[in-house]
Amino acid sequence: MYNVYFDNILQDAKDIININDSFETSIVREDGFNNQRQIIREKSDAMLKFGGNAYSFVCNTLKENTCHVFNVKIQDTKSDYNYNATMSVIGMKRDVVKCVCITDLKDNSFSAYIDGYLNNKVSLFNAKTKNCEDILVNTKLFKMPYNVSSPTLYKIISGFDVLDVMKFIINYYTDNTINVVSDYLTDNKYAITTGFSMHNHGFAISEKYPELSFNDIFEELRKKLAIYMAIEYDEFNNPYLRVEHESYFFSDEELFSIDVLPIEVTQEYDNKRNFNQISIGSKDTNVLEDTPITYPQLRYKAWNEEGYGKCGSCLGEKDSVLNLVSDYIIDSNVIIEALIFDIDTDYENDSSIFLWNYEVVSNENFGVFTLDAKSSKYYYNESIRNENVLANFIQYYRECIEIQRQSSYGFLATKDGQTLNVTDVLGYVQNYVQWQVSEYFIDNQDSLSNVTHDFGAGSDNLTIFKCQLDNSYNFKSQALNLYQRETKGVGANNPTANVTYTLHVRVYSDDTFGTLLNTYTDTGLALNSITDRIDLTVETGLIPLVVDNVVCCELIVSYPVGSNPTDVVVFEPDLMSFELIDDSDSCVTVNSSQDTYPYVTTFEYPVSYSQYKNAINNKNGCINVIGYKHWIKEFKYKHGKKSTLILMTNDLICGCN
Repeated sequence: MYNVYFDNILQDAKDIININDSFETSIVREDGFNNQRQIIREKSDAMLKFGGNAYSFVCNTLKENTCHVFNVKIQDTKSDYNYNATMSVIGMKRDVVKCVCITDLKDNSFSAYIDGYLNNKVSLFNAKTKNCEDILVNTKLFKMPYNVSSPTLYKIISGFDVLDVMKFIINYYTDNTINVVSDYLTDNKYAITTGFSMHNHGFAISEKYPELSFNDIFEELRKKLAIYMAIEYDEFNNPYLRVEHESYFFSDEELFSIDVLPIEVTQEYDNKRNFNQISIGSKDTNVLEDTPITYPQLRYKAWNEEGYGKCGSCLGEKDSVLNLVSDYIIDSNVIIEALIFDIDTDYENDSSIFLWNYEVVSNENFGVFTLDAKSSKYYYNESIRNENVLANFIQYYRECIEIQRQSSYGFLATKDGQTLNVTDVLGYVQNYVQWQVSEYFIDNQDSLSNVTHDFGAGSDNLTIFKCQLDNSYNFKSQALNLYQRETKGVGANNPTANVTYTLHVRVYSDDTFGTLLNTYTDTGLALNSITDRIDLTVETGLIPLVVDNVVCCELIVSYPVGSNPTDVVVFEPDLMSFELIDDSDSCVTVNSSQDTYPYVTTFEYPVSYSQYKNAINNKNGCINVIGYKHWIKEFKYKHGKKSTLILMTNDLICGCN
């Protein structure tokens, strides 16, 4: 027998026409890389038919408030089974002659209160909810450094914490009945504001208070932080929305185990849970013509919009793209440009939304300003540079970049224009260039470093590769467009005949440079040192190295004795480069199994209500199926019958071995 309650009022059993044991409730995970939804929640598609006093109670309530949402509870008096749902005028069909109502029931947490509003925009200026309850978004003041050489110089701007914005929007549509909770966004703080507020103090509502939907801000944050959400319940069984990093929702807490496979079990591969390309970065990274670029906009290292076509799985659908490109402005250069832009002057990004990472220091909000050790300049949004965003989404993100570089330790370092001051030494003239390369365009494994060493003819500043893994490597070095730029000292700037340029790639046993293991060389001869331009290239081919071996480059200029014995002659290449272009792992196939739970295992199983209730309270937990961890994709509970389990896993189950 069942008891049926409308708004906690017990209805007469004879008025409930079709009550039986067929009610079906589900736990559903709505996700996938191209799905707007990223949530795990309860769901119900049940239907109820009633008449008599129950019909009258519902009609009389709706006459007073058509928007009223009824809480419905169906209780099995023979067990502890409780089915909780909601019903509203939407979905009702009433026979006004027979006084019978047929209505859809919805789960009492998400669908009834939030689902239909996630794309609806709300002005953060609102002081009332949609049904006129009091509400107010918390406007914060942020100290934002604007001088990349000094973090102590800052502007004060107004903005909004992203978690506060989420709470505000949900409270607006639920009349303060559903809260938003996030440990992740409490520990990792982000803020937004308009471009106008970045350089001005907003006076008009639209200048200071943006209009946003919940999905607007959630999707922007997910693109960078891999966040996810779920409906959970407090100690009083009140629902709330939890937002955390996706890993939170795939916990190892075991809900229950199934030691023997049921008679009929299927497993299929959901290739919508894979991708074959990643797009990352931000759409807005352009600064005005007179704005300096204070953080180099390098591939992989900054916030540029860029794609990685080999980062995905071989099983991803054709043209399946994981789109992580921000619509909000996150580029540090643009943020600083906005901060220093003239007050009371129109700025092209005034209507844009800016997003940045901040921290609380002594009860004050500071934009996080990170020091770049190489340039000695500070910058914003270290946590959401492209490199770190890839790390949030892909466990093997380094291999993703490495394959594109065709080397697991790939790097490319360059320097424009290197001055070589050459003097007469012991019968012929030569110079070991200071080969220190300042621009690391890519360095996958942080394998490069700069050192100073005295080889007996003065100190040389060298950029070295230090081997971290026994393997075979192929290095390439270039010095392009070598020529004599000028002569300093006595005499005119005359050309020199028969100048020899020698480029070496040297391999040493370690960074003490005590034992030279090998040298790879290219030479060029200039008959006229001013007019002749010489290109040098050294490629070592795959050479075996062991851990701590060191590879570096040296450039020597020499010409016959007596050519200009009393002068200093200045030589210069237009470009020098040093890179690792290949290794013996380049053609090894990287495991294409992403940590995306793409295998879907489906079967029916006699689940008890206590097991289902435990799953509701721990939706993130796993179900052990013959030793393989599975997580809920959909859990269709049927009271007193076999339930349907549709589960996600990273493991391929064959079953017949």
